[in-house]
Amino acid sequence: MISLEQQYIKKGYVIIKNVFDENEIDKIRSYILKTFDLQNNSNLRMVYGSEIIKDQTLYSVFFRKKIINSLKIIFGDDFEYIPDFIIQINSFGQKEKKYKPGWHVDSASEGPAKYFLKKDYKFAKMGIYLQDNSKEYGGGINLTPGGHKIYLKFLPVRIVFFIKKLKDKLNIIFNNHFIKSKPGDIIIFDSRLPHASSLPKIDNQFIVQNKNEINKIDGLGNNSKFVFYCNVCSSKESPDFMKHSFKRSLNEKTPFFDYSKQKYPDDYDKDFVKFIEDNKIKIAKI
Repeated sequence: MISLEQQYIKKGYVIIKNVFDENEIDKIRSYILKTFDLQNNSNLRMVYGSEIIKDQTLYSVFFRKKIINSLKIIFGDDFEYIPDFIIQINSFGQKEKKYKPGWHVDSASEGPAKYFLKKDYKFAKMGIYLQDNSKEYGGGINLTPGGHKIYLKFLPVRIVFFIKKLKDKLNIIFNNHFIKSKPGDIIIFDSRLPHASSLPKIDNQFIVQNKNEINKIDGLGNNSKFVFYCNVCSSKESPDFMKHSFKRSLNEKTPFFDYSKQKYPDDYDKDFVKFIEDNKIKIAKI
């Protein structure tokens, strides 16, 4: 039987099933609805890390024992969480004027960095999904299995990444997989892997804000989309990413990058730090 690490290396992603049971999912969803008063605040799309790290009910979702054990298998015992914690609420990504709306690779902003070519490079996004991913309502992601792989590494770096971009476009057209995730499933996928939010088919589920953001109107029912996201990696990959995030924070004025300016543990909530230390979890530092 192929191991979790081998699956990740081969396909660029793994699915950890049933990390949360139905009762736990209902409690988390209800807590989000009440805490952020979504009945009266239906336009809320993101809950950022600065709020999450003050609320143990929310941040503990990222640190389930089954999640940590799975991450150790993939990234090694010394793996680290990037503290870019976020909760997406009925958000389906950016509608771009490209070959497919919403498709992207998370590593794109880092440019043609040589560290992406390392054989043992391990850096990933982790998504915790609190609803079905269905063709009717969306709720999860589409991705391209194996699309993280980079070939012809002996060529000049910029040519290698130009070829990768062409391969990404072909993968999106011919290797587009709809992932049938269920509530309580975790998907861990390589930062170089092309992916996109799975979009609902029902036209009246969409509202366009600022002409480039795709959101769902009917946002409070059982088919509403709640996803917890953060990045995870082997410890040797975090310094480059944290430096890059800090540089982005100087130009992109969004609360998302607050984590890149905060020193752990000094600038973090004391209860959060205690939780992290008690559970022997490693948080990436600036």
